[in-house]
Amino acid sequence: MTCPGQPDADPVRRRWYTDDELAAAQLVPSDSIDGSYWVIVASERLSTVRPHLSARGTRSG
Repeated sequence: MTCPGQPDADPVRRRWYTDDELAAAQLVPSDSIDGSYWVIVASERLSTVRPHLSARGTRSG
C-alpha cells in the first residue's frame, strides 16, 4: 500500500526533521477501509495510524 505519489517508506533510511516540518505534519486518510491514516512529514509518509479496536473488533472512540 503506497501513498499516492510517494514510494513506500524505507525503514533503513533515517532523516532528522526540523521543528517546522514536524509542526506541519499531516494526517491523510489512507485508501484502506479500516479507517487508518498516513502520517505525512515533509512530503514523506512517516507512518500509518490505525484506530484503536475494542475486544469485539469495533472502533472504541
